[in-house]
Amino acid sequence: MQNTVTDADGDKSTLTFQVWTTKADGTPDKQVMLKGPSVPNGGTVNEEHGVVVSDYVASGKTAQVTVPYGNLKPGQTYTFRTSAYDGSL
Repeated sequence: MQNTVTDADGDKSTLTFQVWTTKADGTPDKQVMLKGPSVPNGGTVNEEHGVVVSDYVASGKTAQVTVPYGNLKPGQTYTFRTSAYDGSL
């Protein structure tokens, strides 16, 4: 999965990716609690929160992660959302 990082101050940021199953009408249904080993160059799996967190990337660049094998099922439609974090509140 990938998405563009934007930070108002231009700081490097990580993106946290949440994955949701998707209803027939296209709306998110239930969060998929991601688990398993982190994939090299594919972000870090945070099993406590069921998300994958990207490495830091420059504002305006694309963050990319890989969902570990076995978390997603064939025939199911998924939606994901991201949130950025630059290390400060």
